[in-house]
This record gives sequence, structure tokens and C-alpha cells, in this order.
Amino acid sequence: MMGAAEPSGPGNIGRRPTQAELDQALADVAITPIPHAAPAIDEVLARFRQTYCNGNALFAAFEIGAEPALDWHIGRNQLHLDTILACLLVHPAIRAGLPDLIIDPSPLPDIEFELHDSLEADTLLARALYHGGAYWHATGSGMPEKALALRFCDALFELRFDEIAFYTSSTAWTDWFYDIAWDKTFVVLDKRHRRLFLLAVTDTD
Repeated sequence: MMGAAEPSGPGNIGRRPTQAELDQALADVAITPIPHAAPAIDEVLARFRQTYCNGNALFAAFEIGAEPALDWHIGRNQLHLDTILACLLVHPAIRAGLPDLIIDPSPLPDIEFELHDSLEADTLLARALYHGGAYWHATGSGMPEKALALRFCDALFELRFDEIAFYTSSTAWTDWFYDIAWDKTFVVLDKRHRRLFLLAVTDTD
């Protein structure tokens, strides 16, 4: 389990920030890589690397500093709008924390994130774990994958589904992805502890 962080809620800016205020917040926000040692995380990565046998899986965790204009959008689960999440993912700290992902900040990648109900986080992860990549044939009931997905969520945010925002993308937004049919990016934002978790998987036939 990762170390505790001080809770911090959405900003008290009250009104919708202007675009200039949001742009400044995205330029100023402090993002810091944090440790992510948990057996369930290692198990998920190992499983994806087994079933996406021609591809790979990457994971990293980060802490996001407080910025009122950004927090206004965080509190309303709006990071997938107006390229906000894309701007965060090309931050120097995230590029440094995930060098193998080959994130190019220019031009800004068109990632096309979709916001999901937070209760779907373990379900969509379990689906990917169960069906696997190009040469994997799903077998069994799916319950081991469901249980692993729940352990993964527990390791990340202690199953506080009401306190996260969950986004996915099937876009090959860096050269690391094979851009065929098995590209997936999962982003979980723990709004209480201001933690962003990024899991990326890819495969090819």
C-alpha cells in the first residue's frame, strides 16, 4: 500500500475558471511520481504481459499538486474535456516517470478519453484481463480476473469508488502503442489523495 497523503478536495474557486486560468494551472501544477509497491499491481502487469504476448503493459502513479482552476474540473470529473487530461499526461514528471511510454508533448496527443461510472473500474479491467491480447483465448469463469481487478483497485484506492474518477482510451497516443486493436489506457484519479494512476497496455498480431 502506498503511503498516506493529506486529503484535498476540489478547489473553492466557485465559478467556472476561465481558459486562461486553466491554462496557467496546467502550466504550474506540480506532479510528482510516487511509489506503487503492491502485489496486485505486479500481478496485473504480469498477467497482461502474459496474455498480450507480443506487447507490453506499463504502470505508474503520481501525486498532483493543488491548483484551484484545475481542482474545479477535478471535482466535477471533467478531466476528459478540453484536453485537460492530455495536458496532464505530457507533463515532464509523467514523461520522466514513464520513459518507456515514449510520450511526445508536441503536438499535444489526441487521446480521446472516455469517462466511466467509477463502479466500472474493476469490471473494465477484469474484461481486459480475461480476454487478453491478439493470441490469447479466454478460458474459465472469469472470476480469477475479476478478483485480481478488485485487488488492484483496492491497492490503488482502497475500493473507495465514490472518490475516484475513471477514464479509458483506446487511442494509440504514443509510438509505444501498436495502433491495431489491443491498445488501452486506464486512468484512475483518486480525488481524496490527489493521486493519478496510469495503466497502459498494447499488443499486436
